[in-house]
Amino acid sequence: MHLTLYLWTLGLSVLAVNLVNIFCIPSDYALWQLLLFGILNPIAIFGIDALVATVIHKMPAKYFSPYNKAYKNFKWEKKFYKAIKIVKWKDYIPDTGKMTTGLSKSEIASTQTDYLYHFLVETCYAETIHIWMALVGIINILIMPKDLFLPMMLPFFIINFILNIPPILIQRNNRPKLLHIYEIQCRKENKNPL
Repeated sequence: MHLTLYLWTLGLSVLAVNLVNIFCIPSDYALWQLLLFGILNPIAIFGIDALVATVIHKMPAKYFSPYNKAYKNFKWEKKFYKAIKIVKWKDYIPDTGKMTTGLSKSEIASTQTDYLYHFLVETCYAETIHIWMALVGIINILIMPKDLFLPMMLPFFIINFILNIPPILIQRNNRPKLLHIYEIQCRKENKNPL
Protein backbone atom coordinates (compact mmCIF):
# COMPACT_ATOMS: atom_id res chain seq x y z
CA MET A 1 0.00 0.00 0.00
CA HIS A 2 2.63 2.54 1.06
CA LEU A 3 5.01 1.58 -1.73
CA THR A 4 2.13 1.88 -4.20
CA LEU A 5 1.37 5.40 -2.98
CA TYR A 6 5.05 6.30 -3.25
CA LEU A 7 5.27 4.90 -6.79
CA TRP A 8 2.13 6.78 -7.82
CA THR A 9 3.61 10.00 -6.42
CA LEU A 10 6.82 9.37 -8.30
CA GLY A 11 5.01 8.39 -11.51
CA LEU A 12 2.72 11.42 -11.48
CA SER A 13 5.67 13.73 -10.80
CA VAL A 14 7.60 12.29 -13.75
CA LEU A 15 4.49 12.55 -15.94
CA ALA A 16 3.96 16.19 -14.92
CA VAL A 17 7.56 17.14 -15.73
CA ASN A 18 7.32 15.39 -19.10
CA LEU A 19 4.00 17.03 -19.99
CA VAL A 20 5.31 20.48 -19.09
CA ASN A 21 8.39 19.87 -21.24
CA ILE A 22 6.40 18.56 -24.19
CA PHE A 23 3.61 21.13 -24.23
CA CYS A 24 4.88 24.27 -22.51
CA ILE A 25 8.60 24.65 -23.08
CA PRO A 26 9.82 25.48 -26.57
CA SER A 27 12.56 23.08 -27.56
CA ASP A 28 14.69 22.11 -30.52
CA TYR A 29 14.11 18.48 -29.64
CA ALA A 30 11.60 16.19 -31.31
CA LEU A 31 8.77 14.74 -29.23
CA TRP A 32 10.41 11.31 -29.15
CA GLN A 33 13.67 12.85 -27.90
CA LEU A 34 11.91 14.70 -25.06
CA LEU A 35 10.09 11.51 -24.09
CA LEU A 36 13.35 9.56 -24.21
CA PHE A 37 15.12 12.10 -21.98
CA GLY A 38 12.04 12.24 -19.74
CA ILE A 39 12.16 8.47 -19.25
CA LEU A 40 15.94 8.03 -19.13
CA ASN A 41 16.48 10.77 -16.56
CA PRO A 42 14.39 9.16 -13.75
CA ILE A 43 15.83 5.74 -14.64
CA ALA A 44 19.37 7.15 -14.41
CA ILE A 45 18.59 8.80 -11.06
CA PHE A 46 17.13 5.52 -9.78
CA GLY A 47 20.23 3.65 -10.97
CA ILE A 48 22.56 6.15 -9.33
CA ASP A 49 20.51 5.98 -6.12
CA ALA A 50 20.70 2.17 -6.14
CA LEU A 51 24.46 2.28 -6.73
CA VAL A 52 24.95 4.76 -3.87
CA ALA A 53 22.83 2.62 -1.53
CA THR A 54 24.81 -0.51 -2.46
CA VAL A 55 28.20 1.16 -1.99
CA ILE A 56 27.27 2.71 1.36
CA HIS A 57 25.80 -0.53 2.66
CA LYS A 58 29.05 -2.33 1.83
CA MET A 59 30.95 0.01 4.16
CA PRO A 60 31.88 -1.34 7.63
CA ALA A 61 29.21 -0.98 10.32
CA LYS A 62 31.70 0.75 12.64
CA TYR A 63 31.19 3.95 10.62
CA PHE A 64 27.46 3.84 11.33
CA SER A 65 27.43 3.64 15.10
CA PRO A 66 24.41 5.40 16.63
CA TYR A 67 26.89 6.98 19.05
CA ASN A 68 28.73 8.68 16.19
CA LYS A 69 28.43 12.46 16.45
CA ALA A 70 26.85 12.68 12.97
CA TYR A 71 23.83 10.71 14.14
CA LYS A 72 23.16 12.64 17.34
CA ASN A 73 20.04 14.77 17.27
CA PHE A 74 20.20 18.52 17.70
CA LYS A 75 18.26 20.04 20.60
CA TRP A 76 15.69 21.62 18.28
CA GLU A 77 14.85 18.40 16.42
CA LYS A 78 12.37 16.95 18.91
CA LYS A 79 10.20 20.09 18.72
CA PHE A 80 10.57 20.16 14.93
CA TYR A 81 9.34 16.56 14.53
CA LYS A 82 6.43 17.30 16.83
CA ALA A 83 5.59 20.45 14.83
CA ILE A 84 5.53 18.57 11.50
CA LYS A 85 3.46 15.79 13.13
CA ILE A 86 5.86 13.10 11.93
CA VAL A 87 4.08 10.40 13.98
CA LYS A 88 0.92 10.89 11.91
CA TRP A 89 2.49 10.48 8.46
CA LYS A 90 5.69 8.46 8.97
CA ASP A 91 3.92 5.13 8.43
CA TYR A 92 2.91 6.23 4.92
CA ILE A 93 6.54 6.35 3.81
CA PRO A 94 7.51 2.95 2.38
CA ASP A 95 10.11 0.88 4.22
CA THR A 96 12.19 -1.03 1.70
CA GLY A 97 14.55 -2.33 4.37
CA LYS A 98 12.99 -5.79 4.33
CA MET A 99 13.64 -6.07 0.57
CA THR A 100 17.13 -4.59 0.59
CA THR A 101 18.71 -5.64 3.90
CA GLY A 102 16.29 -8.19 5.31
CA LEU A 103 15.48 -5.90 8.26
CA SER A 104 12.21 -4.01 8.32
CA LYS A 105 12.60 -0.69 10.10
CA SER A 106 8.85 -0.31 10.48
CA GLU A 107 8.69 -2.67 13.46
CA ILE A 108 10.97 -3.85 16.24
CA ALA A 109 10.99 -7.64 16.30
CA SER A 110 13.01 -8.11 19.50
CA THR A 111 14.29 -6.30 22.57
CA GLN A 112 17.56 -8.24 22.74
CA THR A 113 20.52 -5.87 22.84
CA ASP A 114 22.29 -7.37 19.80
CA TYR A 115 19.16 -7.00 17.69
CA LEU A 116 18.48 -3.46 18.94
CA TYR A 117 22.05 -2.36 18.23
CA HIS A 118 21.87 -3.88 14.73
CA PHE A 119 18.57 -2.05 14.23
CA LEU A 120 20.16 1.24 15.37
CA VAL A 121 23.08 0.76 12.98
CA GLU A 122 20.60 0.12 10.15
CA THR A 123 18.87 3.43 10.92
CA CYS A 124 22.26 5.15 10.57
CA TYR A 125 22.91 3.35 7.28
CA ALA A 126 19.44 4.37 6.06
CA GLU A 127 19.93 8.01 7.03
CA THR A 128 23.31 8.19 5.28
CA ILE A 129 22.02 6.41 2.19
CA HIS A 130 19.04 8.75 1.85
CA ILE A 131 21.20 11.85 2.36
CA TRP A 132 23.53 10.77 -0.43
CA MET A 133 20.64 9.65 -2.66
CA ALA A 134 19.05 13.07 -2.22
CA LEU A 135 22.25 14.76 -3.35
CA VAL A 136 23.63 12.56 -6.14
CA GLY A 137 20.60 12.94 -8.38
CA ILE A 138 22.34 16.06 -9.64
CA ILE A 139 24.86 13.83 -11.44
CA ASN A 140 22.40 13.64 -14.32
CA ILE A 141 23.52 17.13 -15.30
CA LEU A 142 26.69 15.50 -16.56
CA ILE A 143 24.93 12.94 -18.75
CA MET A 144 21.93 14.81 -20.15
CA PRO A 145 21.90 17.70 -22.65
CA LYS A 146 22.73 21.00 -20.93
CA ASP A 147 19.78 22.89 -22.43
CA LEU A 148 17.42 20.52 -20.61
CA PHE A 149 18.91 21.35 -17.21
CA LEU A 150 16.23 23.82 -16.06
CA PRO A 151 13.12 22.36 -17.67
CA MET A 152 13.82 18.68 -17.05
CA MET A 153 16.88 17.72 -15.02
CA LEU A 154 16.41 20.24 -12.23
CA PRO A 155 12.76 19.21 -11.60
CA PHE A 156 13.78 15.53 -11.52
CA PHE A 157 16.60 16.34 -9.10
CA ILE A 158 14.15 18.27 -6.88
CA ILE A 159 11.63 15.39 -6.94
CA ASN A 160 14.37 12.91 -6.00
CA PHE A 161 15.63 15.26 -3.27
CA ILE A 162 12.17 15.77 -1.77
CA LEU A 163 11.31 12.05 -1.82
CA ASN A 164 14.50 11.28 0.15
CA ILE A 165 13.89 13.83 2.92
CA PRO A 166 11.05 12.01 4.79
CA PRO A 167 13.08 8.80 5.35
CA ILE A 168 15.95 10.88 6.75
CA LEU A 169 13.61 12.65 9.16
CA ILE A 170 12.00 9.37 10.21
CA GLN A 171 15.38 7.80 11.06
CA ARG A 172 16.40 10.87 13.05
CA ASN A 173 13.05 10.94 14.87
CA ASN A 174 13.04 7.24 15.76
CA ARG A 175 16.69 6.76 16.70
CA PRO A 176 16.72 8.58 20.10
CA LYS A 177 13.74 6.54 21.34
CA LEU A 178 15.29 3.31 20.12
CA LEU A 179 18.65 4.26 21.62
CA HIS A 180 16.92 4.84 24.96
CA ILE A 181 15.31 1.37 24.79
CA TYR A 182 18.67 -0.15 23.84
CA GLU A 183 20.45 1.49 26.78
CA ILE A 184 17.76 0.34 29.23
CA GLN A 185 18.16 -3.22 27.93
CA CYS A 186 21.94 -2.95 28.28
CA ARG A 187 21.56 -1.91 31.91
CA LYS A 188 19.18 -4.83 32.56
CA GLU A 189 21.69 -7.23 31.04
CA ASN A 190 24.71 -5.49 32.64
CA LYS A 191 26.22 -4.79 29.21
CA ASN A 192 28.22 -1.81 28.04
CA PRO A 193 26.09 0.03 25.43
CA LEU A 194 29.12 0.72 23.22
